[in-house]
Amino acid sequence: MGTNKNEIATRLTIKDILKGIDGISKAMVGMDKVDEETYKKRKNICVTCDKIKMKNGDFKSSKCSMCKCWLRYKIKLNKEKCPLNYW
Repeated sequence: MGTNKNEIATRLTIKDILKGIDGISKAMVGMDKVDEETYKKRKNICVTCDKIKMKNGDFKSSKCSMCKCWLRYKIKLNKEKCPLNYW
């Protein structure tokens, strides 16, 4: 039996949402940022992962189906981790 969208949505807590907002804000202003080499490595790993959800091949719109994070922001942050421990 598969997981439907309603089940996934109910798993997101207020804490998850606030953490996401905090992460996006930090990424946008350049706080807690990884170096360029780490950013490129993370991006290359994410682009080849089968858990990535991307619209029209555009990384800017990509999300991880495991953690539901917007990858263009998550991979920039030093304290963030891949939910599958790929980085």
